[in-house]
Amino acid sequence: MSCHLGGRIFLIKTKDFETFEDVGFITGVDHRNCVIFPEKFDGYYVRLERPAGEGKIGDIWMAKSPDLESKSVYIQILLRPDTLRDRY
Repeated sequence: MSCHLGGRIFLIKTKDFETFEDVGFITGVDHRNCVIFPEKFDGYYVRLERPAGEGKIGDIWMAKSPDLESKSVYIQILLRPDTLRDRY
């Protein structure tokens, strides 16, 4: 979903593809291109996403949450190439 603040990821649940439940936004502003893994890892749902702002364009982050609704823990897993060049 896009707004004046940038893109955000909105989660909707279904069991039968006939009825749907809006869960709400599961990311902060300016996060996009979300992939949610269908099974839990060590008790957590895991998703990959790409921030679109704050100088992080091109990075990939992993987020984990026990239920996809609670606040997620973020881990940066891939830096864009020019960020690596500036660090080393």
